[in-house]
Amino acid sequence: METRSARWLALGLFFAISFVIALVVLGRADHAAQSADELREQPFMLADALLRAHQQIHVLQTGLHDIVRTGNAGAATAIPDRASPQDVALREALNLVVSRHAGDDSILVALVKAISAWRDNRAQVAELVATGRRAEAEKLFETESERLYRALHDTLESAQSAERHNAQRLRAEANEARRSVQHVMLALAVLASATLTATLCGLVLTFHTHRPLSRLRSTLLALADGDTSVAIPYEGATTPVGALARAMACFRDSLTERDNALAALRRSDEQLRRAIAAKGRVLAATNHDLRQPLQALRLYLDTLEHRLEGTPEQAVVASAQTALASGEELLRNYLDVSLLESGLIRPNLRKIAVAPLLRDLAGEFSAPAADKGLSIRMVPCTATIRSDPELLHRMLHNLLANALRYTTHGRVLLGCRRRGENLRIEVWDTGIGIAADHLGIVFEEFFQLNNPERDRAKGVGLGLSVVERAAHLLQHPLDVSSRPTQGSMFAVTVPLVPEGGA
Repeated sequence: METRSARWLALGLFFAISFVIALVVLGRADHAAQSADELREQPFMLADALLRAHQQIHVLQTGLHDIVRTGNAGAATAIPDRASPQDVALREALNLVVSRHAGDDSILVALVKAISAWRDNRAQVAELVATGRRAEAEKLFETESERLYRALHDTLESAQSAERHNAQRLRAEANEARRSVQHVMLALAVLASATLTATLCGLVLTFHTHRPLSRLRSTLLALADGDTSVAIPYEGATTPVGALARAMACFRDSLTERDNALAALRRSDEQLRRAIAAKGRVLAATNHDLRQPLQALRLYLDTLEHRLEGTPEQAVVASAQTALASGEELLRNYLDVSLLESGLIRPNLRKIAVAPLLRDLAGEFSAPAADKGLSIRMVPCTATIRSDPELLHRMLHNLLANALRYTTHGRVLLGCRRRGENLRIEVWDTGIGIAADHLGIVFEEFFQLNNPERDRAKGVGLGLSVVERAAHLLQHPLDVSSRPTQGSMFAVTVPLVPEGGA
């Protein structure tokens, strides 16, 4: 039943389209025939109008001659009004010529100018007669009026000749238009046949593919809603619809794999979050539980050193204090690296005056530098920067500690340089320097220079790793340059706070 209804619908649509196309073709043909008839009539209408204009001008010129000859002032007075039957007939003929003219515009322009000049002269002659100056009127008529009339006569003859030529041309165009109409009708008939054939084929194809495509569309909407368990119809068909169904099946399988991967990723992410939270709790507990006994041990060693002052055992206490300081530094670096890796630290950016920061750091390292026979110099700086005070202090502290550790003579310099909207805080030393092939790995964990025996008094190679991680967190670029045996330079670039800025 559905197939039969579709066939009847296609047949009805076929006849409807045929009827519409037939009406369009007939309408076009009738319009073209009317246009051709009008083209054939137009030359004769123009020729007749030019002839009437020529006749009326001749009558008016003869009348003017009679007025001049008789001196009829009353008749001369009526000439400027152009209300005589001859004037009216001339005006109608000229209007027809202007409205229907389709040839050379220069002929029409010359005709209008000649008529205008003739009319002006005619009005002047009439005015002379009306005012009693007949002699002047006769002279003007004989000299100008006759000349202008002859010029107008010649112009009209030229216009009539051109219009006859134009009539022949338009007649040829009318015949060509008639042939064009025939060609158009033939082309429309062919086009109508081709259109109907294509429409019929399209309808048949549509009715054969509409139902499968509708089912595939419903399936695709289900997939878009996330239902990857939906069955794909027509997957085994060998038609283009079957190829589309197989492509949708591949798409469904890809969606299923993606959903499974996302679910696994969410589970891994949740496990990672729990692990990070547990690591944070362990780090916090470690930081609290280990610092207290170490602080107590330092108090005991300070008390013991005071009591053993001046005795041989004082050197043993000093060694114990050095070992304790190394252990505290090691613990601090381990905790810093772990906290920075865990992502638990959130920068607290605020304005920092550079001068107090550098002064505190220089004072902190002045005694250790003096113990090694080194000098530490700080170049004053009045700038204000934006950073995290604790993290930036820790970075510069580690850079200074690293400089003192690898410098045996000379000095360590702490200073600043302005670079546009940023400030470079630089640490210079005159130590052993770094080879060029090691510059790219100095910030890696546990990297040390000249410590193959892993002497814990020289650290474990975590200080610069802490600097690199903190710089990445704060988005403060790091820079390092060095020459072996001559020293090194480490720099941290920090954004400046504009004057008056918050």
